[in-house]
Amino acid sequence: MKENGKFTDSLFHLYFSEDPKRAIGLLNALDGTDYPGDSKVQFITLERAPFMDGVNDLSFVIDGRLIVFAELPSTMNHNMALWMLLYLRRVYEFLLTPEATYRSKRIDLPVPKFFVLYDGAEEALAHEVQQLSDAFMQKDGPAPFDLTVDVFNINYSRDNEVLKRSKSLEEYALFIDCVRKHKQVMGFSDAIKTAIGECVDRGIMKEFWQKHGGNVESWMQQLPPDHKEQQKL
Repeated sequence: MKENGKFTDSLFHLYFSEDPKRAIGLLNALDGTDYPGDSKVQFITLERAPFMDGVNDLSFVIDGRLIVFAELPSTMNHNMALWMLLYLRRVYEFLLTPEATYRSKRIDLPVPKFFVLYDGAEEALAHEVQQLSDAFMQKDGPAPFDLTVDVFNINYSRDNEVLKRSKSLEEYALFIDCVRKHKQVMGFSDAIKTAIGECVDRGIMKEFWQKHGGNVESWMQQLPPDHKEQQKL
């Protein structure tokens, strides 16, 4: 069944952008860093390029020194390095004034980090790396530049090491897993509602769902009619 990720994309973005501490914990889990919870975070939302649908899933600048990009593709996609390159250019354009680029003094740029978080049904490694240079047609010498994307499988399991490093990411994965199980015996909307109730009872994303649980119906209504039963779960 073809999968659609509009609901999970919206949920992921809201969950991790609502609380900077969740975003910081996500970065620390993915990159092995130890940024404190009170680090300054600036969230950035970009419209995608004309041939892309929607907006980027999550991007933020931390302490003015690091740009973090995290994407949640609906299927395993081997063009994510290209997507990230397009996002990076637009974020730099957003952060810099036109006048700044004409100064003779070197501009100090925040360092970009690129992550893909995969929770689809296809088989996937726990972690793999995509390089932009892999797509270059001519390979008779060193690539003039490159871009590296870390791809993590965040499907829930007790053995998933990256989930163990972030409580917020683990709870997100537990919720998605719960919806997926309920969807085997009921419609998608009912599966979400049932999963929310179950997760609140178990203390999974409890505060988030107590605040936003009523938005589920409106999220579902925003999905195209022919996609409501063809979800990414």
